Amino acid sequence: MKLKNYLYPNLIFKRFKEYQKILSYKKNYKKALNDMEADGKLKEIGFLRQEDDLLVGINLNEQLLTYDELTIETAELRYVADRLKIYTDFLQKEGILDSILADYERVKTLDYYGYVIQIKFDDKKYNQRDHIFTISYLAGIPTLLILILALIFI
Repeated sequence: MKLKNYLYPNLIFKRFKEYQKILSYKKNYKKALNDMEADGKLKEIGFLRQEDDLLVGINLNEQLLTYDELTIETAELRYVADRLKIYTDFLQKEGILDSILADYERVKTLDYYGYVIQIKFDDKKYNQRDHIFTISYLAGIPTLLILILALIFI
């Protein structure tokens, strides 16, 4: 970041508001996860919750037996996209689709061939150290003004 982003109060206040908005979205995301888990919706649709992440497995074993080696990758990606539509529709309905980030890992063992999809809150714009700095900076401005006023009137 540029030095001005750490010196100008208006830029720091703008960044502070942005971080507060991200934290508010994260709080709503956690609340939605807790509500869905309490209602049994996560288990019903097939999600496994690990802390604030959702995991879902997409098994490709039986679907890929009919394809040859040349078309298998295209077929598996199409199948995964079709299966994910169910989950994206569910997350859209629950109101958290806009605040998530999905990552996947291909798993291939003797017993299982498929993908494990990890869904988590998208907080890549949030920097905790920078947020602490903005809070400290904004808290320091009134303190500095009080000290200056005290020196003037003493």
